[in-house]
Amino acid sequence: MGRIFFCLIVLVWMISACENSTTQDGFTINGTISAASKQQAVFLIGDSIKDSTVAINGKFHFSGHLNNGPEQAMLQIYNANKTHVEGYLVWVENTKITFTNNSRFGNIKGSKTQDEQEMLDKQTTPIMDSMVKLSSKMIDEKKSNPIDSLRVSKLEDKTNGIYLNYALTHPNSLVSLNNLKIYYSTWGKKIDETLYNKMNSTSRKSPAGKEVLEFIHYNKNLNEGDKFADFVQYDVKGNKVRLSDFAGKPIILEFWISGRWPCRRQNLELKKIYQKYRSSGLEIVAVSVDDDKEDWEAAINEDKLSWINLSEFGSANKAAMTYGISEFPTTFLINKNGIIVKKHIGQYPSYGLIPGILKL
Repeated sequence: MGRIFFCLIVLVWMISACENSTTQDGFTINGTISAASKQQAVFLIGDSIKDSTVAINGKFHFSGHLNNGPEQAMLQIYNANKTHVEGYLVWVENTKITFTNNSRFGNIKGSKTQDEQEMLDKQTTPIMDSMVKLSSKMIDEKKSNPIDSLRVSKLEDKTNGIYLNYALTHPNSLVSLNNLKIYYSTWGKKIDETLYNKMNSTSRKSPAGKEVLEFIHYNKNLNEGDKFADFVQYDVKGNKVRLSDFAGKPIILEFWISGRWPCRRQNLELKKIYQKYRSSGLEIVAVSVDDDKEDWEAAINEDKLSWINLSEFGSANKAAMTYGISEFPTTFLINKNGIIVKKHIGQYPSYGLIPGILKL
């Protein structure tokens, strides 16, 4: 009897082991494209995921393994002629995931992190839609209407508030960590420290957590009246340049991105200022936070920028972290004594202060 019982125990263990061996050890994504042509290119691009396939008669499949836990990736679907692309943000984790493009954001099942994201998106999507409409109107009119700008700003604040509240109440959520990575410069050092201290060790050790800690380390929380903070960046030729190299001169310090039209329009205004005051000692130091060096260099050449142009590639821009930049363009006016006289977020900073700054 004892031998039979022992054999039954072994048999149960073997069945259990077999079941466990089939447990999901990676991710699979099975996708269905509605109204599909015979062949469509599909790309899945994330921090560690770089994969592509072809959808045959509307069906496609991805598989792999995430060593560092779930991550958000972009699922891109091209039509047969590659003249149109649809993009969907998908939280990928080591489980079975299904996808269909029969809704605005895609219908994604199987990822718990995706479920969290969608709960948050329900609160923010209507606000984001209003922001997009207002921003599109401003672009079409090719001018920054003060009333519309104020409305966009209020909507941004409302959205940020929703994300911040979620992060405070769900400190160990990957969705919270992802939003903190996006908004750490907007929320500021004090809030970032609070959120970082609430995180579990897994989130802190993640690439996003390390970047947040880096911001906390570098950020100086600078305000008008403060002494400028020094930093190192690189010019187009790769030469190391410090802001302190221009100490003793009045400086316009501008943070910009080549792909943002407000930044490019501001370049036109800066050219007028530089031409007028360069002989009086004014220097412009422009720090780009571009991801692509070629885009940055192309913008410099197209706009014919003759002042000091700097950037940093391969990591989060430490100068932008130091100065807490969350919007582009952002401009600092610094006098000869190295004091920040004015900080301006957005287009058309207080250039009327420049004659006075030149005398200080």
